[in-house]
Amino acid sequence: MLDVAIIGAGLMGRWHLATARSLGARIVAVVDPDGAAATALARNAPGALTYPTTQAMLSAGGIVAAHVCTPATTHLPIALELIGAGVHALIEKPVVETRDEAKQLAQAALAAGVQICPVHQYAFQPALSRAIRRLPALGALRRIDLDICSAGAEGGPVARQTEVLGEILPHPLSIMQRVMPNVALDALDWRTVRATPGELLATADAQGVLISIFISLDARPTRFALQLQTRGGTIAIDGFHGFSVELDGQVSRVAKITGPFTTAGRTLAAASANLLGRAARREGAYVGLRDLTRAFYAAVSTSDPTAQPISLDTMVDGAAARETILTGSTP
Repeated sequence: MLDVAIIGAGLMGRWHLATARSLGARIVAVVDPDGAAATALARNAPGALTYPTTQAMLSAGGIVAAHVCTPATTHLPIALELIGAGVHALIEKPVVETRDEAKQLAQAALAAGVQICPVHQYAFQPALSRAIRRLPALGALRRIDLDICSAGAEGGPVARQTEVLGEILPHPLSIMQRVMPNVALDALDWRTVRATPGELLATADAQGVLISIFISLDARPTRFALQLQTRGGTIAIDGFHGFSVELDGQVSRVAKITGPFTTAGRTLAAASANLLGRAARREGAYVGLRDLTRAFYAAVSTSDPTAQPISLDTMVDGAAARETILTGSTP
């Protein structure tokens, strides 16, 4: 049983605490400068103590790993404090804000032998894992298309919309890293179009595979749709709900006529099975967080850096590609 801390008592802190407890971890500390928020969250973890700062928690000792659920601007200093104390860290996205910060974090973690893992739960959804296993049988991958519409900054100022785009972008990038693990995302020639402050379209050619990422804070309905298009068919994944449907690549008049009905039937069946499974697991939202956290805990328990669910090199590459797409600059 791991003794873990939750740093940040907001919405994600609540989800991380529930996930940690469901996996058998013991929550021994909750950290937040808002004492009332920390106390309220700690009530869900009997025996957990509350602290106003990470340093105060570390001074008390007894922590093996921490879930960092604070604003992105605080991630680097908090992570460095944890690394300095030998505490492993699962850090909400974006793990840091720049490529240089990612390199600094990776170097510190490597030198200390500490596990650092960004929270890219979409990349660890069971539906995506199944799709990746299925891809070889479908033939050459031709396109990875991500269509994401979010209400995260609805009605907010321009600065907040830009911030939310930066918070969402690590998810599609991490998915591509799992689907094409041998491709360095930051080495790609990204083409980016920004129609409004709340929209972004990024495209690139990755070894003959066309990548397209569309993120909008205004288009509706909200969705997180991923399509992996191959010569033998397409796998469509609903990331918000965590299920997938395989669309046949058969070319015939009958297939064209029955296609909409076949797709609708498969979607209904997959969505229903997924809903029942999530209900049984009490997985109300953030599908994939449990799987990623389980993998992180396993890596921490083995003390093997190669067991990390997301390697340090992958973390740096993702952070660098994010910066390139958001700013249009290269190192």
